[in-house]
Amino acid sequence: MIYITIETRRFEIFNEGGDLKIMRENKKLSIPGRVENLNFFESNGFLVLESSFGFRLRWDGSETVLVTVESFLKNKTCGLCGQYFGSSGNHMFKANGELENDVIEFANSWKILYDEQEECNSVNVGKHVCKYKTEEERIIFQKSHATCNEIFDNIIFSDCKEHVPIDIFKRSCRLEFCACRTDNFKCICSTLAEYLRECIRLGGRVSGNWREVTNCSIDCPEGMIPGQCDRDCPKTCQGAYYLCSDQTCVDYCRCPEELVLDNINGRCVPEENCPCIFQNRQYAAGEKRRQDCNECECVKGSWYCTNNPCEARCVASGNNHYTTFDGKKI
Repeated sequence: MIYITIETRRFEIFNEGGDLKIMRENKKLSIPGRVENLNFFESNGFLVLESSFGFRLRWDGSETVLVTVESFLKNKTCGLCGQYFGSSGNHMFKANGELENDVIEFANSWKILYDEQEECNSVNVGKHVCKYKTEEERIIFQKSHATCNEIFDNIIFSDCKEHVPIDIFKRSCRLEFCACRTDNFKCICSTLAEYLRECIRLGGRVSGNWREVTNCSIDCPEGMIPGQCDRDCPKTCQGAYYLCSDQTCVDYCRCPEELVLDNINGRCVPEENCPCIFQNRQYAAGEKRRQDCNECECVKGSWYCTNNPCEARCVASGNNHYTTFDGKKI
C-alpha cells in the first residue's frame, strides 16, 4: 500500500486482488478520475498519479514505484529519493537533517507510521540472503553469481553498460535470486526491467528482445499482446488523441495496433466502439444524452454536442424561495 498526503488530503493506493485501487477518506475513487489537482489513471499496468504540485507517481501494484518531479522542485525534495541537487554525490540526509553514510541507518530514519495500528519493521542489518550454511544454499549462491553475470554480460545489454553503472544492479540481481526459493529466474525480472528503464532514460539502447533472452515473459490478458519498452501513455479511449511527451520505458501488455485500450472496462476495442463517461455513468458508443437544450452523442470516447443557445431562468416565489439559473432550489 502507498500513502500520498497533499496538504491536508490523504490518498491510499492499494492492490486488491490484482486490481489497483485509490481511496480518499475511506471512499474508493473511480479510475480514471480527477480530484482537485490530482489526476489518476491506469497505463501499461501502472497506476499513474499526476499532480499540479509537480510530481508524477507510477506504481505497478507490487514492488516498482517510479516518481518523476518537475525541475522547479530542485533542492526542494527530501526522503529516500534524495534532495534533487542535480549531482550524484552522497544525498543520504536522514529525517533529522543529518548526513548519513550508512544506507541502512539512512533508510530506517525515514520510517513513517500513519496510525498506531501500523507496524514498520526496520531493515534487518544482519540478514544477508546470499549467505549459506547448507549445501543447497551454497548451490543457490553459486547459481546467483553465474546467472546474473551471464545475463548482464549478454551483448543485448552492451550499450547500456556505457550509460549505467552495472555493479549495483548485478548485486541486486544476486540478492533477488537468493531470496527466491522457487522460480529464481522470474524473481530477477524486476531488477532487469529497472536496469533497462534507467539505461533507456539515459540514452542507451537495447539491441533485441531482452525478455526472450532472460525468460522474463509477460502473461497478457485475452486480446492484449506483450510490448517492449512502450511509452507510458498508450492510445486509449479516453485519451485517443493525447500527444505523449513522457518517454518513460515500460514493458507491459498493450493493444494490437488497430485497437485502443478501453481503460474503463480494461479491454481492447476498435476506436469507434469506445464508451463515454458523464457524471460517473457509462454510455455506449452512439448513445445520446440531453444537456440543457442541446443533444450530446458519444463518438469514439468523446462527447459531441450541438451548440444551440439555451435560455436560463431564475425564479423568486413566496417568502424567500428561489430557483437559480442552474435549477437549484434554495
